[in-house]
Amino acid sequence: EILSQFCSAMLFSHAMQRLLPSVDYADRTSLNAALKAVVQRLRRGRVISLQADRHRAADVSRMVKALTSFNPGNPSGRYCLDLGDVTEYTIAERCLVLATWESQVALARDLVDTTQSGCLMPLRNVALDTEMVKISQDWELPGDGCTGAGELRFDYSTILRAKPGKRGQQVENALQIFFDAGCTFDVKQDAILGISHLLQLTAEELERILLHFPELQQRVEVAHALAGRCVEFGTPLLDVNTGVFCKLSPSSVYPFVRAALVERMGILSVIDYMHVQHDPYNRFELNLALSDERILVVLLTKLAQEEDGINLVNCSYSEARLTIHGEYTIPGTWVTSCPRVGVAYFTFLSEDRYVEWEYRKQVATEELGWVVALTDGEQNEEAE
Repeated sequence: EILSQFCSAMLFSHAMQRLLPSVDYADRTSLNAALKAVVQRLRRGRVISLQADRHRAADVSRMVKALTSFNPGNPSGRYCLDLGDVTEYTIAERCLVLATWESQVALARDLVDTTQSGCLMPLRNVALDTEMVKISQDWELPGDGCTGAGELRFDYSTILRAKPGKRGQQVENALQIFFDAGCTFDVKQDAILGISHLLQLTAEELERILLHFPELQQRVEVAHALAGRCVEFGTPLLDVNTGVFCKLSPSSVYPFVRAALVERMGILSVIDYMHVQHDPYNRFELNLALSDERILVVLLTKLAQEEDGINLVNCSYSEARLTIHGEYTIPGTWVTSCPRVGVAYFTFLSEDRYVEWEYRKQVATEELGWVVALTDGEQNEEAE
């Protein structure tokens, strides 16, 4: 505020660019209100007399929105950041710090590693300009610590899921306001993501929030951000017939919605392992260079060995030679020594009479981190 009183618009804009990233965002609501007041003062004051100055005020507004809408308590989402912009560079840096911290917490808690990197780093699909980046805890942002060069794209998908707990009355009131408010759905999306770190949602509550948004794209974005806040991860969320995700869209469109969720969150966070044989979600194309997809190949190979019948069909492997597509047999040795290159293609089949429900429940809980794993019979009992 002091700067706004004594600086020209040009100097103020430059100073804000340099100083905003260093501000503590613990109380983001108060900070946002204070910075908006500063920008409004500039817009009303005599310094905003030129069109260029109005543009600078708009730049400051953009910086304020970008930094204050970023929620470090729940950073899950999709990012496309210009490292040449100090604000976006700061967001990238904070995501990297949070990801490294999260990986250490997950390690200390001995959590299941369902990440793409295989080192508990929750960043997925990391690309700098046109080059894919192999992310690790040692990777650093290019640049001088303030700005860099290039466009950084990634998905942040947390593995630190919410635990059941009693919500405060303020959160309950905020949720009620969310549903009742007559504002635009863009504003509602910003609002619910802004308080998402305070939420512990049942699957039913998450479903209600997601279906409140009329646009499918918004549902996908909010589902990505709030999936980690659902305390019933497993059957209530992922079931291909009754789960929250399958209700996001009409059944004819859901395969595309599911593909979008898989890309953002990873196959291990979306697959319904209890019904892995369900068509059309039983057809797999898995990149063995990626840890999460390699893990799924191992789990399904184990499952094929555990259950009777012919389970893995129409198999092929990109690195296998002198084999006709669909006539490759995935070797049982992949359970202990799965290759780390190439792409595996197969369809998983299983007759109901051969399904080992208890084994699947055990794997879903121990290997995939499910909190709730129900058989068809148990789901029917709950429904009754």
